[in-house]
Amino acid sequence: MKDIFLITILLVISIASYSQILTGQEVVKKSIMYHDPANHWGTLHAVLDFKETRPDGNDRNTLAEIENVNDYFNLVSFTEMHALCYIYNKGLCTNMLDFYEEISEEEIEKFKLNCKQTILLKNYYT
Repeated sequence: MKDIFLITILLVISIASYSQILTGQEVVKKSIMYHDPANHWGTLHAVLDFKETRPDGNDRNTLAEIENVNDYFNLVSFTEMHALCYIYNKGLCTNMLDFYEEISEEEIEKFKLNCKQTILLKNYYT
């Protein structure tokens, strides 16, 4: 029994000593190299049209446009009552409610129509 325990400990130690510990940046770099070996991501221009299902049953239709070469991101999320717009263009954010830029402070807070949320969404989808 002691031999099996000793062999198990030695096996675990040897595996741990040969395993690679990667930083977050290294993991991202390896992932990009695997998923985009031809390096197309930097020039991507895509429009995504998808439906987000929600636990409460209120589905949300969303359009997202990504232009990596121009540092442009545009997301329009259609709720039951409103169109929420989050636009990022070369470091500048524009937010709209129902395609109007004039939004009350109450609406900005309620719908998170601010640059912080726009960048969060851009980083999430890209």
